[in-house]
Amino acid sequence: MRKTFLTGALSVLVVLALAFGVTAADRENFTVGNLTVERSLNVQGLIQGAMNTTGNVLYVDSGAGINAIGRGKTAKSPLASLAYAFSSDQLKANNGDVVVVMPGHTESIIASGTITIDIDGVTVVFLGSGSSVPTFTWSTATTARMIISAANTTFLGSAIFDMTGVDAVAMGIHITSDGYFRMIGDYKGAFRVIQADDNAGSGAGSAAVVAIEIDQNADYSLIENVTFIGPTASGEEAYSNTSTAAIDYSATTGLTNTHYEQAVKNCEFIGMWATAAVNSDYTMTKFITAGNTGKNYSPGCRLFDMSGGTNNTYWSPDMGEKTIELYAMPTPNAATTTVFTVDGLGSDSIDVLSLSGVVSTNIEAAATTISLVADPAAASLSNVFIASASDITYNFAGSMLTVGDMGGALAETTLGSSALTFTDGQQFMLSPCAIALWSVNDTTGAITWRMRYRPNSPSVFVY
Repeated sequence: MRKTFLTGALSVLVVLALAFGVTAADRENFTVGNLTVERSLNVQGLIQGAMNTTGNVLYVDSGAGINAIGRGKTAKSPLASLAYAFSSDQLKANNGDVVVVMPGHTESIIASGTITIDIDGVTVVFLGSGSSVPTFTWSTATTARMIISAANTTFLGSAIFDMTGVDAVAMGIHITSDGYFRMIGDYKGAFRVIQADDNAGSGAGSAAVVAIEIDQNADYSLIENVTFIGPTASGEEAYSNTSTAAIDYSATTGLTNTHYEQAVKNCEFIGMWATAAVNSDYTMTKFITAGNTGKNYSPGCRLFDMSGGTNNTYWSPDMGEKTIELYAMPTPNAATTTVFTVDGLGSDSIDVLSLSGVVSTNIEAAATTISLVADPAAASLSNVFIASASDITYNFAGSMLTVGDMGGALAETTLGSSALTFTDGQQFMLSPCAIALWSVNDTTGAITWRMRYRPNSPSVFVY
């Protein structure tokens, strides 16, 4: 009977996984500790492997579930909460056990440890797509958090983690385990972490300080295919809010320890965090990043800031074309504003394939001239013009700007024209520097800048 039941459950999950549009893709493997990380991880296969187990399988569904011993063994007789699944003594450590969270499930986290994942080696599969994915909400107290203290914990599938029910949640998900936590969506953005709301003009917004906190003993973690929604320019919780990072490796204890072999892959970060989207104030040994993107950054806000601790971090970005977007005021004052930063060793470089901007807020009628320069580190060569001074007075939203020849004027459209010709391909090469915006006059308006580039070495990174 047990074998027949598992086969049926596996068939259901295979159908659901196929319905999500999960397909095998070209693999480009690299190793994180004992984990093999692929360019496009076949989560359908992981779900199949998780369900093809001789361990216990529990189902959770808030719409039809009842928390009682003996329930949860079939989808028709589920438990009501993920919290109860781990507190009811129906799961065993390192037994291949699986918890299946059904589509449409909802659950609230109102205090520290409302949900505590404390049984080693359990895989949690979140089923659903679109608006039917499981949704977890944080509310009531700033100390509300999900605690993952078990080693070898894996989250697979699709879910929403909404941390905006109360302002200034200290850390939404706290990983305190002895390692090997994996959170892997079955497509890019399958897991959505909502760290800040966007109540523009409609009252006080709310924002969690940190979405995911990873302690220093939690080595070999992997965060993949997760979208993090942080504060935006228009929301009540704007850039000056309390959100410091989406993923933070700055643990609260063990200050002399290091983080060992961590990976963030194919994640999207949308927001303006006060420190960085991904941050560490402690030593990182073999931190691996690949395929991540960011949008809506304010000047000075980094995608990654791993500058804390001893400089023995290993960076491994995608060695291919990529795009970074950064939202910036073009003329906050006459001072230089950093738009992008190219960081790495002195021998590192990138090929800039295209560098362009779109006016996102009308430039006012006051005389406004901007230029872009490569601003090297102190004691290096003098500034080099990437684009010479161009007049953008009274450019409307939708106007486009792009760099043509190195040092030439910005090519531009005005009055919202729909097309702009530019040369695609390698434009110029940059060593580590700041790509800075020089402006004349204190003028209102905004430009979203985009740069597509190709790294020439594995240790260079751009934010």
